[in-house]
Amino acid sequence: MTVQIAPTQQFADALIAALRAGIGDGIRVYDGVTYGRATYPYLLVHHLQPTLSGPPLLGDGEDLTQAPQLDAVGQRRDQAQALADRARQRILTVTLEVAGWVCACRETELLGQATPEGQPGHELWTVPARYTLTWTPATP
Repeated sequence: MTVQIAPTQQFADALIAALRAGIGDGIRVYDGVTYGRATYPYLLVHHLQPTLSGPPLLGDGEDLTQAPQLDAVGQRRDQAQALADRARQRILTVTLEVAGWVCACRETELLGQATPEGQPGHELWTVPARYTLTWTPATP
C-alpha cells in the first residue's frame, strides 16, 4: 500500500502563483506578510492550518483541506472590494494541480465587509475572504 503525503507547501505555492498570474495590472500578491514599500491595492494571503479530512474524493490516501484567507487592501473601499472580487473569481475558477494532487472542491467560507482602518483621510480599506480548498490525490 502506497501512502501519499500531502505537499502542503506546494499547495500554498500553487495558490500564490495562480493568484499572481490571474490578478495582473501590477497588483502585488503577498504571501503572509508585506515587504518593501506597499502599493495599493494589494492582496495578502494568510495560510491557515490545513487539516486532513477523511476518505479521498478522487484517489487513494486522504484529502487535505486548506483554508487560505485573502485580505484585499486598498486606499478606497471600492478599490478593495474590486480586488476581492477579482481574487474570488480567480480562486474559484483556476485549475490547481500539484505533484499528483488536484484541488477537487473549492468553497467560499467567509466574506467580510469592507472595513476602514486608520485616521480619516488616510485610512486603508480591507475586505477579508476565507476559502476552503480540498486537495485530493489525482487519479492516474
